Amino acid sequence: MNLKLNTEELKKVMELFYTLSGIRPVLFDKDYTEIFAYPSEKCSFCCAVSGNPELDVHCKESNRRAFEECRRRNDVYIYKCHAGLTEAAMPLKDGSRIIGYVMFGQITDIKDKSELNEFTEKINEKYNLSCTASGIRYRNKKQIAAAASLLEICTNYILLKEMVAVQNTFVTEKAKEYIEMHLSEDIQIQDICASANVSRTQLYESFSR
Repeated sequence: MNLKLNTEELKKVMELFYTLSGIRPVLFDKDYTEIFAYPSEKCSFCCAVSGNPELDVHCKESNRRAFEECRRRNDVYIYKCHAGLTEAAMPLKDGSRIIGYVMFGQITDIKDKSELNEFTEKINEKYNLSCTASGIRYRNKKQIAAAASLLEICTNYILLKEMVAVQNTFVTEKAKEYIEMHLSEDIQIQDICASANVSRTQLYESFSR
């Protein structure tokens, strides 16, 4: 499934979310491939973890399980990743179809800094890394739940404004443009199909979604 992104507008929304929450949002396609994030770089801890081939496999598997669970719930899912950090995932939907996922992470609900340093040291010892807790932001459970709700609102806005959409969704835009330009004429369905370069069935399906 090919997604079309309005990256300029998408970046604005994600930047606003990050500015308010201090938490990095990430967009994935339905095959769990990362396609957009703000900021583009992960925190130093996650860079070190995902830079280890063995741990990178665990990162991807953790994402996959989270996305499958939020798809099963059809709702926001807050959880701990394999490395012990707190993350949240939610489905990105076009009508009833899931076309991708939005998530945030790289935060912790561990407030005590010594406890957080102990947590990173265990990772370092187990996988021979040199991670630090630098870049891992603390948020309490209430703040995490609020951030998840805020990201869900942003996700709905992104979909409403078609900043992320299946390529076929843009058929509706082309059809609407044609109709607006020919309102004073006798508009035929075949003319609308021709303007959008789709069949009648494809046109109906796009508007139905």
